[in-house]
Amino acid sequence: MLSCYASGGAFPVHVDNHGGDDRRVYGAIYYMNPDYDEAAGGHFVPWRRRRDVGAALAPADLEPADAIAPRGDRLVVFEADTLAHSVRAYRDDAYRRYALTVWILAAEGVDPRDVLRPERRTLSPTDTHAGMADGERAEAGGG
Repeated sequence: MLSCYASGGAFPVHVDNHGGDDRRVYGAIYYMNPDYDEAAGGHFVPWRRRRDVGAALAPADLEPADAIAPRGDRLVVFEADTLAHSVRAYRDDAYRRYALTVWILAAEGVDPRDVLRPERRTLSPTDTHAGMADGERAEAGGG
């Protein structure tokens, strides 16, 4: 997926793999912003648990970790089912923020949970992302 953020572009806290038949195990984001200005924003923000709250999490159970600037030629790799993350608002009217995102998938017919470490617990997505996932499944005919 190639994303291009204009000024004001952002994305709320979410987890990429939202369960069901989602085969995404890892995500990788490559930033293509060679003349990036730190003041422009658009940072990738990983979120961590505030406390041990069991398998399901709500946004109130999370807090932001150190933000990662989308500097050119930077690669961020993360576990698609456990790392809640967001994108801060981009604030540059003269340039766009570009990122190429790819996902490493479990093989066809393999449950992604069998690929991941058994001690890890999958996070529940935010309501926003869950609604998006439901829409994607409905469009694909998966209900």
